[in-house]
Amino acid sequence: MQSKTKLILSFLVGLGAVFLGLPLTVGSANLLQNDGLEAPFEKYGEWTGGGVTFDLEVTHDWDRFFVPEATEDDGDKLRYFRASAVEFLFGHTEKRDGDDAQLWWSTKPYDAGIYQQISGLTIGETYGFQAGILQVYGSTTSKTHNKMFRSVGIDPYGGTDPTGPNVIWSPEEGLDVDWFYPGVGAQAISSTMTVFIRVKSPHDSPQFEENSVWADDTFLDIAPTTSLTLTVDSPTQASATWSGSPRPDFHLFAYEAQYREASTDTWTDLQIFDSSTDPVPTGTGASFAVEAGKQYVVRARTWHEQDGGDSHEVPGPWGEQTITVGGLISGQTLDHQANALGDVTVTVSGTGQTTISDDLGQYNLLTGSGTFSLTAEHSSGWTTPQPINVTVPSLGSVIPLSITLRPPDDVIANGDFENGPDGLENWQVSDGSPGLISTGQRSGDYSLALSGTMVLSQTGLISDGIEPVLSFWYKIDSGDGDDVFTAAILGTGALTPTGQFSTTTVGDWQHAWLPLDLGQTYSGPVGVRFELNQSGPTQTLVYLDEVSLGSSFEAAAEAIFLPVILSD
Repeated sequence: MQSKTKLILSFLVGLGAVFLGLPLTVGSANLLQNDGLEAPFEKYGEWTGGGVTFDLEVTHDWDRFFVPEATEDDGDKLRYFRASAVEFLFGHTEKRDGDDAQLWWSTKPYDAGIYQQISGLTIGETYGFQAGILQVYGSTTSKTHNKMFRSVGIDPYGGTDPTGPNVIWSPEEGLDVDWFYPGVGAQAISSTMTVFIRVKSPHDSPQFEENSVWADDTFLDIAPTTSLTLTVDSPTQASATWSGSPRPDFHLFAYEAQYREASTDTWTDLQIFDSSTDPVPTGTGASFAVEAGKQYVVRARTWHEQDGGDSHEVPGPWGEQTITVGGLISGQTLDHQANALGDVTVTVSGTGQTTISDDLGQYNLLTGSGTFSLTAEHSSGWTTPQPINVTVPSLGSVIPLSITLRPPDDVIANGDFENGPDGLENWQVSDGSPGLISTGQRSGDYSLALSGTMVLSQTGLISDGIEPVLSFWYKIDSGDGDDVFTAAILGTGALTPTGQFSTTTVGDWQHAWLPLDLGQTYSGPVGVRFELNQSGPTQTLVYLDEVSLGSSFEAAAEAIFLPVILSD
């Protein structure tokens, strides 16, 4: 970003500061026209101040710009000069190389600079741009940092709007009264690219002073490339390593890296350098704190320097990657009507690790990688009788898991299909032979597998059930869409269906529920029937688990029973 020669600083008089810039040794080709911002300057107007009339000028092959919404008085108080035009005030021309430099100032807020379009570039090639910029807030009698902010940019499409969405900018730098060489890299999308030198000066200048900018010694050439590797070290820490490849006739100069949470636009520095950094950083890795369940964007870039003396340094484009921090099981605790159920204790079996879901039923468990068994319990007696086995394959994995609790008055026996040699204890089967699966099951050790054409049913009695509901998880694993899976909840003395559900859709595990719809409070016989009807040559597999039938959570919580008072 800057060599030792480029950091040499002395003092300016008159306007507030004089910098004795030493000429720099420039090595290989420079793709810019008028890279030293030299004469001739092109006049666009005049300005009279202190009884002296000055030509308003911009150096050849460059154009001026300002951002209207950030520049007061529509730019009328923003003035561009050749640096040598004020030499009589200072006794010297402030510059970095050659004979001259571009100067602009204003007493009012502005966002302004200069730009140049460069043609004949190779599409797909990476290029780096660097420019010397001196920004002075008022005077140099005392340095007032972070009043003015300098940066350079590249539009890889060749556009000339500094506020355009395609412009890639260097990080803004706010140190006062120092020459600094910010740089930016980009891959050419067009054979024409545009480079920008920009300073944002959002404050009025001090009284009787100006907020001034000098620009000089610009450079554009091929740029280095960067490799970046991200690793999640734990659910709370990640690390990044990077390396760069300088181009021919260049050698490695420095590395920079930053990260941000993917949902924000604010970058945090891992390794960065500005005009106060000495020496420039060459570290190749860093760690940073993270939160499980979140995504992070990390970027790094390489700077290379021309071989053969104190010459220019340019950066390549930022190499950017995204990482998801995992080692996390994240989901929601629900009642059997898929309503959020808060204040549920979720436990990792055998570890003592627990968490409590919030009012929306949301929970997070930092488990790390491995296979874990989860259970959940609510103080009202709602629970998961069988643990749910979850595999977290890596520290970069976030596994979503909805946990459905069942009511304490559940009348379904063996609703998890864990009992009996075939898992069918307490169930009646007709027209087929269900099987068990022990891999890919929803919970416990097994889930039931239905195939062909068959009926599975169970009946029981419920006492004072409050708005009873049938709840179950199912998964149609294969099929041609012609086979129909049906579920029904049964009630009244004749055990007739009072609610029914059917589907032919192949997919992952899904939750479904059916209300009994026989009044707020019901006592009597209830039942459940599952039916699979095969149609066509392709056989469907339907997996079934976590069947329950009992009172509704919300209805039971809201029910108020008044005492019956008998009187004579």
